[in-house]
Amino acid sequence: MATLTKGKTFTSGETVEPLDLHNLVDLATVSNIVNADIDDAAAIAGSKLAAGALGTTQLADDAVSAAKLDGVADLATKTADYTLVLGDAGRVIDMNAATDATVTVPTNASVAFATGSTVIIARRGAGEITVAGATGVSIRSTTSTFSSVTADASTNVVTVTGSAFVSGQIVRFTSLTGGAGLSTNTDYFVISPSTTTFKLSATSGGSEIDITSNITAAILLANTKRIGVQNAAVALVKVATDEWMLLGNLKS
Repeated sequence: MATLTKGKTFTSGETVEPLDLHNLVDLATVSNIVNADIDDAAAIAGSKLAAGALGTTQLADDAVSAAKLDGVADLATKTADYTLVLGDAGRVIDMNAATDATVTVPTNASVAFATGSTVIIARRGAGEITVAGATGVSIRSTTSTFSSVTADASTNVVTVTGSAFVSGQIVRFTSLTGGAGLSTNTDYFVISPSTTTFKLSATSGGSEIDITSNITAAILLANTKRIGVQNAAVALVKVATDEWMLLGNLKS
């Protein structure tokens, strides 16, 4: 009778008792393997892992060393208007548009980016790039000041000389002559924009505010959402549900 040992070779006719097999198991039935069970020199080939077997919840914070990361961001080039998708988190959106274009941030209900998700938007082409939120999405950014501001109470249309506005942009008045129905130092949201004219709502994508007297003079602060110059970039960061922060090279 042969004794079963590591590296043992057998000749014809030798037998092995079942008792000698007690340390041999079907690996398919093994579970709960811990770190101490794996030799330091062991390596698991990627081919042995099912697709999607490892997610972020299966990896310790320090599981992958910086040396294993190449530092190369995923790049997606766009040449026209574009709406972000979930896979854009951590990606550089290369806007190489010959004419003006808009990058739209969808609602959380449509695309559920995790809070803290960051998207880099780069303007490579000649076309000016505006970052806008879908109805219900607020995008906060640095502000610009405008002093040539009027409004027609018969249409509720506000006119601001010197800039173009986008839907969902946040504005507030620091001084106001006329404009009954509006208040100073209150955030309003741009709706129905058309170049330098727009209407105002108390909520993003909400109904228009009824302005009951003309604005004859005002100082307006506006969040800017346009990438300042060609070959510049901004970072778009989700800070809360349907609320993003836009940081970087912006223009009024």
